[in-house]
Amino acid sequence: NTVVWKPANTQIYSAQVFMQILREAGLPDGVINLVYVSGPDAGEVIFNHRDFAGIHFTGSTGVFQNIWKTVGNNIHKYRSYP
Repeated sequence: NTVVWKPANTQIYSAQVFMQILREAGLPDGVINLVYVSGPDAGEVIFNHRDFAGIHFTGSTGVFQNIWKTVGNNIHKYRSYP
């Protein structure tokens, strides 16, 4: 399994530091993929990809509801259920 991690704009520096710590601890490249992109731009790619398998989200209720509405609308595209 791999992870795409898109931190909030206010967390970019701490996310980068944490990734450095993980690498120094021996985490192989490609296991956690840190990306710097807007949430809507990331969602456009992620929620339309057939291999989308799950999400962990921390944020507002409105955004959460929109994410799951999108997942529900795209459920027929996925290889398995997220």
